[in-house]
Amino acid sequence: IEANEGDPNLLFSLAQTLAQGGEAGEAEEIVAGLREDRPDNSQLVMLHADLLDANERSEEAVEAYSECAAGGPAAPRCREKLVELLVEMDRPGEAGERMLGWLGDTDLDSLMRAAGLLWEGGRLELSLDTVQRVLVRAPDSVRARTLEAHLLSALGRHEEALTKLQRLLKKNPDDLDLILAVAWSTYRTGDQAKGRKWIDRAWEQVENDASSRQAVRVALTAARLELIADKPMLAREWLDRVGDVKAAGADYVRLLAETFRREEQWQEGVSALVRIQPSLKGRAQIEAEALEAEFLLRTGDRRAWRRLRPLLDSGSPESVLLGLQVLQALERWPDVDREAAAAISRIGENRDLLFIRAAALERSGQVERAEELFRRLIADEPDDANTANYLGYMWADREVHLDEALELIARAVAADPDNSAYLDSLGWVHYRLGDLDEAEHWLRRAIDVDGNLGDGTLYCHLGEVLLAGGQGDEGRRFLLLGLDMGCENPEHVRSLLESEDDGSR
Repeated sequence: IEANEGDPNLLFSLAQTLAQGGEAGEAEEIVAGLREDRPDNSQLVMLHADLLDANERSEEAVEAYSECAAGGPAAPRCREKLVELLVEMDRPGEAGERMLGWLGDTDLDSLMRAAGLLWEGGRLELSLDTVQRVLVRAPDSVRARTLEAHLLSALGRHEEALTKLQRLLKKNPDDLDLILAVAWSTYRTGDQAKGRKWIDRAWEQVENDASSRQAVRVALTAARLELIADKPMLAREWLDRVGDVKAAGADYVRLLAETFRREEQWQEGVSALVRIQPSLKGRAQIEAEALEAEFLLRTGDRRAWRRLRPLLDSGSPESVLLGLQVLQALERWPDVDREAAAAISRIGENRDLLFIRAAALERSGQVERAEELFRRLIADEPDDANTANYLGYMWADREVHLDEALELIARAVAADPDNSAYLDSLGWVHYRLGDLDEAEHWLRRAIDVDGNLGDGTLYCHLGEVLLAGGQGDEGRRFLLLGLDMGCENPEHVRSLLESEDDGSR
């Protein structure tokens, strides 16, 4: 290299040699320099992405893989690596959506993979659209028909789902996936006793090996259903059947913690979380530590901050967010603001960190500063439905900028039409605008989508709208339901009920 005045081909060979020898840091510096002179070389971009990934600079690796996935001879491998990396980063929905950008209608297997990733990432409507693209070409695909039924169930369209699932189950009566899906949809249509029978039927298939992946799935599904029914002790009994906590992962940790949270058994929850931590790894272990810190904070134990500090001081945005979510759960908004600001200063302007800081500013009364941050986030990414909904709802709740709030919330609903929070916001902004019929329509839709998940705020919003429209008896019923479930501003709801009582005397 010295003899040939920094010949780029020799530098490229040196970078490859260094990378193969485990010197990824030095190799990345060389390749970054080469890219400045040869920005359109897809092989060079791919190598740079590999090196960034090896150096745990995941966000930069995503950008580089995205660049070379756009076209050129390296595009197929870059696309595969991009999807793998996004899944590793716990962003399966984004991975599935990226895949749709390069897949055609005849790529049926890949479309099904994308649909699965979209489902895993919570992008249910887009996943269903993708499955139905496959069914146009392959109407007899059992795999696609099964996923379609699961998605209908997940979207709250349980009657449609049950019809399709029962048809599939006749052909495959021992299919565990179908049995679990029927259990879920039956339970969610209100027939809990029959739903439990389906769960018991599923457990009979797997109980001889409680450590198996299938047994874990059955137990976790049963626990979720019991939590939806507000039966935390029954949920915990199902979790106790899991034979391999490590295989159950972060879902197990969250569900277990929720069973103690519902009962406000903070010390018992700490003991349970400490007990399972040696069996965990990766994100599940980090989440268990974060939840332990939350429960310790709730008991006033000073050890909580010793658990939180490694998360809050981490160089990983994902770890910092877990720590901040602990503080959010306890509504310690000044602490959230301070720690988020410190993380942004240390890590950079990560969107999730900026969002969580903006929300903390709003909750602590610093509305103008929060609005400034939210506007920046929307300006940088206009398709961010979550931020659009948050800012729109914030304005609607304060009865300001109502026309702009309606525009933002409508944009969020268009992006995710079965999101109950977005539908609630749309109903609420129509109420603030004085359109009671539209408000009632969207709030009832939000409750239909939400099903039995129990967001009391939706019920209270509908109750208030019904009262305003002169439907006192039904409005009162929804307000009482919302209070029982737990809602925002319970004092305001009680004052509405008292006013209604006074008016009826």
